[in-house]
Amino acid sequence: MVHAAPTFSRAQYGESEDKIREALLARASEMSGQDLRLPESVFLQRWRYAMPAHPPEGSPALSFDRPAALILAGESFAGGKIEGAWLSGRAAGSLSSSA
Repeated sequence: MVHAAPTFSRAQYGESEDKIREALLARASEMSGQDLRLPESVFLQRWRYAMPAHPPEGSPALSFDRPAALILAGESFAGGKIEGAWLSGRAAGSLSSSA
């Protein structure tokens, strides 16, 4: 799996999938020291809003009990990236078990 940096993603968002795929695989090849430019298969996912512009401060998850039980969680609550999503999910689990 190859993830692009936010700056690359913003700059390349409007480019063709072929051009983005080529650039990512070329860079992955450089970083790994192996030729990864011709994989068996590729799936490209674009996430225009993957990084929160104004992440909430405080808790990695939010809980509301009115008008109905609701817990909000996700990477935007805990610093972005997959680690933030995991931390937020754990916090949401703690909130739901204490409710």
